[in-house]
Amino acid sequence: MDEKKLLTAKDVFCRIKQFYYGSGDRREALATADVGRSADYIAALRELEGLFSPEERAEEAPRLLLSCAEKIRTALADNNFRLAGDLADAAVRLCGVFDFPFFSRRRFYETVALPLEDKHGLALFEDEGEEFLSGKDSKARLRPVFSSKKRYMRYSDGDADGDFQLAHPWLYRLFTVLGLLVFALPIVLFALLSSAFGGGAWVILGYFGAAALGMGLDSLLFSFIRQYMGHTLTLLLCIGGVALMGLSLLLL
Repeated sequence: MDEKKLLTAKDVFCRIKQFYYGSGDRREALATADVGRSADYIAALRELEGLFSPEERAEEAPRLLLSCAEKIRTALADNNFRLAGDLADAAVRLCGVFDFPFFSRRRFYETVALPLEDKHGLALFEDEGEEFLSGKDSKARLRPVFSSKKRYMRYSDGDADGDFQLAHPWLYRLFTVLGLLVFALPIVLFALLSSAFGGGAWVILGYFGAAALGMGLDSLLFSFIRQYMGHTLTLLLCIGGVALMGLSLLLL
């Protein structure tokens, strides 16, 4: 499936999830009053059908995503905003089966589809559940991604960290530990280096620099899970951190 089209669909689902998901009674009252917003979402969901060619709509990913879009449209038309938000959240996670964060089909079914069915009595896949589970999982390709999060969309990378945690809990824990180690490494090295210079008040400046460098290195590490901070901020943290550490050592 074309990545740009998948992200476009995901963006629509994220917009709806962001507005309706987890809404309380007060939010539902506001949503009920906001007829124009619901109409906009329904129109955006209809436009998704034109996003895919007839040949693409026969493929699994577009077919399932369009099925979710139809269910969300029905929920919005019925003013069932809580269901619309939950369905939109499920559709966002479904996109992750076919692209980052690469949910396994089994994990998606157990952590997303079944809880939705228990909560609302609505089967996400209806008669397609067995076919979905028997399909081949996408490979979880861990590679650094330095492109802008807003290249194709406005919303769909908003919870990449949470998506990755749900899709790969043990791998997420590994990245958390690695992130802490990478952050601490410049601080530890600077502590050892500054102790050789005898210490002094200026050492605090160096620790700020070491922490900044650690954050910059974390940005590079987390680019593997779509949490890159951007070229400008990463360079500022790395270069600025090294400069502060160097200045601190010169002033000791």
